[in-house]
Amino acid sequence: MSHLLALHEQRVGGGGGGRRFRDPRSERCNGSSARAMAEQQRLWLTTLDLDGRPVAAWYGFASGDTVYFYQGGRDPRGSGESGGSY
Repeated sequence: MSHLLALHEQRVGGGGGGRRFRDPRSERCNGSSARAMAEQQRLWLTTLDLDGRPVAAWYGFASGDTVYFYQGGRDPRGSGESGGSY
């Protein structure tokens, strides 16, 4: 989760969306939601690492047979690349 938060903030450049996602209330809510979804085996939280460092993160959850995207982040230094070609 810490990698997702940092990469999301990098992606939005610390703008409004990044600040809201990093707000302590939002972090507590996301943390407790992620823990509950993990306990129910519904959490999808992963990073794409390059040379041992996270360059992208994906956060979502499953409900039934559907997986929903909730939030993501990426290192802006790779903005000319797609996640599949890092």
